[in-house]
Amino acid sequence: TDGSSNNTTSSKSQDARMNIPYSELKFIKEIGVGGFGKVFLGEWQKTQVGLKISSLASSEEFMREAELLM
Repeated sequence: TDGSSNNTTSSKSQDARMNIPYSELKFIKEIGVGGFGKVFLGEWQKTQVGLKISSLASSEEFMREAELLM
């Protein structure tokens, strides 16, 4: 193979990791506000996490920003 399918598979895996059902998230308190949205202290699967409510115009912008954090 030329390896291109591995990139597609990897990309799909990353997309799946970023699609967490909203009902699984627990928002505890707002900890920050910026030009791109609000950040909350939260919990997911009994793990403390930072949750961002994005105000970005498109999902592509959001995905670019999220990839920087991974």
